[in-house]
Amino acid sequence: MEDNLEVLQSAFEYIERLYPAVISCSEKLYTGNLAEAYQEIDSISHGLDWLVNSVGLTQDAHEMDATVLKNTLSEFVEAFENEDTILMADLLKYEIGEQLEKWYQTLKNLLSKIDEDSN
Repeated sequence: MEDNLEVLQSAFEYIERLYPAVISCSEKLYTGNLAEAYQEIDSISHGLDWLVNSVGLTQDAHEMDATVLKNTLSEFVEAFENEDTILMADLLKYEIGEQLEKWYQTLKNLLSKIDEDSN
């Protein structure tokens, strides 16, 4: 469980940085600032991949399901390949961003409970 706790704490902290980047990138896509948005997409995709893997590795410690985010990422790749920047922005803001918010709250509650139980 201690290894899981470290991964979950890292995931929690990572979401704090990733969420604003996701929202910022979506705004850049909406406003047509594609050069900057595309630069950020690479970092965001690596971060989301790490996060999905972390959630999968720690599945026994929580009830978060990475399937929804995996499916959304597949849709995002398709939108990227079709150069559908509005769909990309929508997926970032309304699907991925909302999933990150849910996971953040779940992790916050879980880590708080673990902290309380250890004291």
